[in-house]
Order: sequence, then C-alpha cells, then structure tokens
Amino acid sequence: MAKTQRKSFGDIEICWQEAGWASVTLDPAGGCDSGRRCPVVLVHGHPFDATMWQPQTTFLAEHFRVIVPELRGYGESSLPEGATETRLETFAADILALLDSLSVRNFVLGGLSMGGQIALEIMRQAGQRIRALILSDTFVGLDS
Repeated sequence: MAKTQRKSFGDIEICWQEAGWASVTLDPAGGCDSGRRCPVVLVHGHPFDATMWQPQTTFLAEHFRVIVPELRGYGESSLPEGATETRLETFAADILALLDSLSVRNFVLGGLSMGGQIALEIMRQAGQRIRALILSDTFVGLDS
C-alpha cells in the first residue's frame, strides 16, 4: 500500500491510502462505463483504520485503483476540535468529498461492520455513483 495521503476539508483533514492503477484506464469524467474498470473504495469499521484492508488492497491493486479512506477521528484523519460525536451521514459526506476531489465519479464500494453502515449511507446519498456494493459483517440499523 502506498503511504498515507492527506487532504483538508474545512476543519478536518482526511487521510487515505491509494494503490493500484495496473492497466486501468478511466474515462476523463472519472467513470467506469463502457467496460472500463471502476475504482474500488473500501470503508473500514470501528475501531480500525485503513490498514485493516491491507490483504484485500494488495490483491485488488493488481487489477484496480483502490482507495481506502480513514474516517474522521480514526487512523491519521483528524476530528474537528470539540467534536463529541460523529454520524454515519458525516462519514459518508467526507468520503464523497474525498472522491470528488480525486475526480472519482463512479466506483465499487465495500464496507465492513460500521463501514458497511457507512457504505449504505453513501448509497442513500449518492446511489447513482455506485456500480457495485459489497457489505460484510454489517447490518441495517442503528447501534444501541
């Protein structure tokens, strides 16, 4: 996996790791139609960070562009000063803002545990951009 990259969005800094590109050609709009391969975005669960996806990233990077964001307050991503809670909607918006900044329009999305819940929220916010959805060990509902 490549080293951690950083980008500021307002009062937070989002970090991510990116790997791959092996013979992957995306259209100029960042899409993956007409037989082109979509970037794969993997969302980690709680209390992990991007490193939890290392085995999958290593394998997938041989064929796809793989983007693994670290959620705000996890790994090397920051949390706004004074923040006491985060919401699935906020995590999802952060990931979509990151993908927009990387010119990624369409993508395959995967999430594990809480990452699966966030993936479902991304689906709610921007479902037209998702070409495939992978959910693992997650549920639809709120933790109590």
